[in-house]
Amino acid sequence: MHVHETFLIATTAEEAGRRLTDEAIYHRGAEHIGAHNADVHITQQEDAFNVEATFALPTTGMPSAAARLAGPTLTVRLTQHWEAATAEGTRTSSVNITAPGTPVTGIGTLNLRPTDPDSCQLELDADITAAVPLFGPSIEKAAAPALVETIRAVAQEIGTPA
Repeated sequence: MHVHETFLIATTAEEAGRRLTDEAIYHRGAEHIGAHNADVHITQQEDAFNVEATFALPTTGMPSAAARLAGPTLTVRLTQHWEAATAEGTRTSSVNITAPGTPVTGIGTLNLRPTDPDSCQLELDADITAAVPLFGPSIEKAAAPALVETIRAVAQEIGTPA
């Protein structure tokens, strides 16, 4: 299932890029979507950085096939590899999302770019797959909103003044 979403952020791309290196942003984003036990690690290499976040997401509200597959909670692992900002202020990241122990994966890109001097946008473009005969499409439909809401929550946290 293909997912494409754009989130407007009320801060500069430079400031948004700086905030993306704050582990607290991801913890608050996880809380916003009802996840718990968030474990976040950010490593920096000059102006580039990597984010690894793992959290537990309740399966209540998910289709029964997804809940049976995962149990009461679904462990989600989100990995981002952010490149250094370009001269124009744009940053690009690969994004991978997995649910260990399940056949669900999401692979895509995140693009952070200025829209004007005081704001920017975060664009998600990803494909979610669930390698489960017959139930794959319904599981993908259940997983897509979780990915979108996770990125939306992080975007909202980035746009919230510190």
